[in-house]
Amino acid sequence: MRDITTGLAIVGSGAAGLMAACVAGGIASDVVLLTDGGLGRSNSVMAQGGLHVPIDTPDGRRRMLLDMIAAGGPTLDQSLARRFIDEIVPTVDLLRSWGLVLDVDDDGEIVRRLAGAMSEPRIVGTGDRIGPSVIRVLRSRLRQTGVSVTTGATVCGLNPVDDGLSIELTDGGRITARTAIIATGGGTRHHAELVGEPCTNPANRNFEMSAILSGLGIPTVDEGVYQWQPFGLLEAASGASRPCVPESVVGHGVRILDRDGMDVVAANAGRAEVTAAIQKAVDDGRGIRSSKGEWGVWLTLTDMPERVLSNDFEHLAGILRRHGLSGRDVLVAPYLHYQLGGFRMFEDCSCVVPGLYLAGEVAGGVHGHGRLMGNGLTDSLVHGRRAALSAIDRLDRPVSGAGQ
Repeated sequence: MRDITTGLAIVGSGAAGLMAACVAGGIASDVVLLTDGGLGRSNSVMAQGGLHVPIDTPDGRRRMLLDMIAAGGPTLDQSLARRFIDEIVPTVDLLRSWGLVLDVDDDGEIVRRLAGAMSEPRIVGTGDRIGPSVIRVLRSRLRQTGVSVTTGATVCGLNPVDDGLSIELTDGGRITARTAIIATGGGTRHHAELVGEPCTNPANRNFEMSAILSGLGIPTVDEGVYQWQPFGLLEAASGASRPCVPESVVGHGVRILDRDGMDVVAANAGRAEVTAAIQKAVDDGRGIRSSKGEWGVWLTLTDMPERVLSNDFEHLAGILRRHGLSGRDVLVAPYLHYQLGGFRMFEDCSCVVPGLYLAGEVAGGVHGHGRLMGNGLTDSLVHGRRAALSAIDRLDRPVSGAGQ
């Protein structure tokens, strides 16, 4: 690749990177998007249940903040969380204007579903697999912009220079940009491989960008803290593929039972509580061994109305059919799912390196030690948009320091 000079370089093409590119590309003419794989190939496309969207009232936003604080604990950055919540509805409205079609009821109202540790239903989506729908909309929108896209571009170096940042690529190319957005995702898959645990994430090299950012001296928050998805489908695992039951099933009467048919924990408790309870039940000898030799507990999908499973959880129903699990309770166990810790960013998505912005799972602080369902993809979209607006604003004016 030849050397390029641009105003804004975006690294990563998951939901955060694509959203940043779509927003920036609608404003500025000199935007470059770099991705080491195919456009949209990312953890984002695997997202299941939906987006976490507050009811658009002061009380609705307050209730979501309280739920986030309860789940995230004292390390959650409340200023980041407040701004995040305030920007969710405008971000989702923008996606809808670009063509995202959300599930609606017979009256045309958006369907809101309940998930664990939520005080009211807030999950909106497209059936039980939101990721592909969001990525399709963003890819379509990106084609309407003038953003220059380079696939197969692997970053191996990032350094501040007098007029911004120098991004070095493994093919010898170099991007000199006045501003840059890093949206390369978290290192959960790499961590899972190191510790030998199952993981929901596809194979990726996100950890390499994290090493580069560490080398720049960017502070971290909650480093080494990861979250588990408690409903990994043990009997549907195939090699590296680790499908899960969307946690929004908890709004339909399902229970979590041990080998003796005793309740392990309330299904609608928070992810951390459910994960810990399942692991304790297995450790205490109350688990059930799968045909593949893994230990889990029962999730009573038979308590769900069949029409709800087939209509509202079509993707899950397909997985169950392919593995001969239809009409049965299923064995579940926690799978590593999300990197909660990350690099510290300011409210405008900037960090301590002037001109550098962060978006998505690579950044930490907004979720603390516990992320609510649906807030991962929502985080990527909201902060992708915010990072783009902040970076474009920097291009339009002199900047004297980080976080300004």
